Amino acid sequence: MYRRILLAIDAERGADAAMRAVVRLASASRAEVLVVHVRDIEYGLRTRYEDQHLVDHVVDRLRDAGVAARGEVRTIRDGDVADALVDSAGRFGADLIAMGSHGRSELGGLLLGTVGQGVAARTDCAVMLVHGDLTRPSRRWPGRIERILLAVDRNEMCDHAVRAAHELAMQHGAGVVVQYVDPALSSVSTARRFVSDVVGRLRAGGVRARSAGLAGMGGVAFQIATEADRIDADVIVVGARRRRDLAALLLGSVTRELVRRTTRPVLLAETSERQEAVAAATSPRPARAPRWP
Repeated sequence: MYRRILLAIDAERGADAAMRAVVRLASASRAEVLVVHVRDIEYGLRTRYEDQHLVDHVVDRLRDAGVAARGEVRTIRDGDVADALVDSAGRFGADLIAMGSHGRSELGGLLLGTVGQGVAARTDCAVMLVHGDLTRPSRRWPGRIERILLAVDRNEMCDHAVRAAHELAMQHGAGVVVQYVDPALSSVSTARRFVSDVVGRLRAGGVRARSAGLAGMGGVAFQIATEADRIDADVIVVGARRRRDLAALLLGSVTRELVRRTTRPVLLAETSERQEAVAAATSPRPARAPRWP
């Protein structure tokens, strides 16, 4: 599924949880990983040698886990870290950008501050956010991904999240639990039919899938995090209406709150435009795949 993964790091402590997630994904698809640290010499507290040592150490740990990896340190002066990361991802041909946080109260600038918002808004590839909090119990990734929580609503762009969950499940032999979350739910019967349709199409595509039922009380992020804990999900897959709106809409609210509430990796699926381009390049003839909602 993911063949080239960029792992963005700002500190070893923050990289640990994201690195564990990347190992699981890269091992299953034999992906190559590029470890990137962006140092702004106007604000950086470490020397170039210390930054290079950080990258080399993470690369060595990935290689020890059997993952093909290399690293680079990007140097900027009072610049845009997100731009540098997106540029590295483009040159590398990344189809997934993984970002981690050390779990402090503000979640760190790399994960969900202006950097995380900028990266998500400027790339069409998938983005994985991993909040590794060493001060409270954390889900340790198993030898393989076994349970995927797919959070959907009735917006027309959730198609790419469903596709991402399907491909991830097929690659890992995982089951998918479909959860409907919509802060403006108006019709219970319509929501149930929607979830049933998604479950049916996943099953038609060879995936073990079931419904989590309708979400309970509380905000969307709380509902998703609670269900992820209930089913002991290994990864949470969510979508977004339009990536260009993501910085202001999703990362500013739902995803920021979701990542704050869970230590489980949160995967923002790649955009439908990128999925269509990849499908066109890898499937010269029409594929017998299920239609997605």
